[in-house]
Amino acid sequence: MFKILSTHPTSSAEVLDLSTRIVKHAQGARSNAVDVALYESAKFFVANGPTTKGVDVGADRSRDQNTAGASDGVDGGALATAPPFRTGETSEVGGRREFEPFQPLVMAVFAWPKEPWRQPERTRKSRVDLALAFVQRGMQAPATLAAILDPWLVEERSRPLREDIQRACQACKRDL
Repeated sequence: MFKILSTHPTSSAEVLDLSTRIVKHAQGARSNAVDVALYESAKFFVANGPTTKGVDVGADRSRDQNTAGASDGVDGGALATAPPFRTGETSEVGGRREFEPFQPLVMAVFAWPKEPWRQPERTRKSRVDLALAFVQRGMQAPATLAAILDPWLVEERSRPLREDIQRACQACKRDL
């Protein structure tokens, strides 16, 4: 599902709601193999998708139509079709904005189970990798992820995983 969303993204509420229900149904199986598959595919999605053109095609088309006449006076039309950025924004912030509609879906994968330290180490490692990818991509509300990571950090028994969780926590708090 995440690989399809990364190549054919859509931010429609219906698709995101259906995707969230699929995730919750898969989590209901309470299978470590399913959990690892969810974490790994969500990590792939966070790292590789979505792209600007696929997130909201209708908005891109209307923006292109609205700026078509404005590009006549601009060299090659590059400035007229570029997405608008607020002062101080970079392309990284634009990438965050593209990803924002999908954050609740990824958080639905990440937020379960409530006691991750009880999962096998391979599953916990996949979950930490997802958290690190999520933080590196940029988040709308890093405090939500930090609230999940903090209790896990206290209970985690694997030193390498604790170090990775600590890095993700620090990145979340830095983004606050």
